[in-house]
Amino acid sequence: MASERKHHWVDKKSLLDRAKKLEGQATAVRRMLDEDRSCGDILQQVAALNSAAQRLAVLLLEDHIQVRCGEGASGEDVAEEAGKLIGRVLKI
Repeated sequence: MASERKHHWVDKKSLLDRAKKLEGQATAVRRMLDEDRSCGDILQQVAALNSAAQRLAVLLLEDHIQVRCGEGASGEDVAEEAGKLIGRVLKI
């Protein structure tokens, strides 16, 4: 479910750089599969991709909290939103 509200980013460049890194790692996994590389090598790249995705999620959450606090949202509201966002990332 996408929100209609546009987000004001604190550090959009860092987020975009991280997303570009993810794209590169996903491309590397596909290339490694095409090249019939070893499972160990591919799994290592998949682990790096997973780690980079998790880091992007953390950066997004940090950015969200900074923006909401800057908007004057109450600590309770920010905590509730952060909890929901964490649940979405963890799929719980």
